[in-house]
Amino acid sequence: MSTTVKEYRKINKTKLSKTKDIFNISLFLLLAERDLQAIKIDAFSHPDPWKRNLSLRVMLLIIHERDISKVASGNKMREIYNQLDIDDGLKMKIISSLREINKVHAKVKKQLSEIRNSTIAHRDGDSMLQYDVIEKLSINQIKELVTEYYEASNDFMGLLTQLLLEASTLKSMIHQYSNANSSVEKAG
Repeated sequence: MSTTVKEYRKINKTKLSKTKDIFNISLFLLLAERDLQAIKIDAFSHPDPWKRNLSLRVMLLIIHERDISKVASGNKMREIYNQLDIDDGLKMKIISSLREINKVHAKVKKQLSEIRNSTIAHRDGDSMLQYDVIEKLSINQIKELVTEYYEASNDFMGLLTQLLLEASTLKSMIHQYSNANSSVEKAG
């Protein structure tokens, strides 16, 4: 992650706005991933059942809030594809991958919203409901869903790397620089 931050800071001083967008998407995902990795071991194996359960609930909250559309909406991605003149094959893979992440994310939100809302995010006023939901929660209950989410997310991360390589070609950098200059001329 430190390399991404270092390179993002460097690129942030340039007119390469779509490369900045790619770094923003990457860092958005990496920050949540780092949080997930920090608590995942406790969610799966901590000897204290309460700590294990709390880690699991925090993990669900992170996944619930890790909404890729916040940084990679359809419009934002179209701008990236167009301005960088991305290969149609890569574009279609990214579109497919984003659809899969959004589909799995919607499933996660639907299936886990009661757990999230009543026990960690908003804390239901019915403390007995909170207690019952906490007591019933187990890693086996959500393992398949979390696995599905990780698979979709990992596929997209691999495609982001390819997109970043495309963005760093001379052709893509010229497109970005030209668009930045034409935007300045139109404003002036």
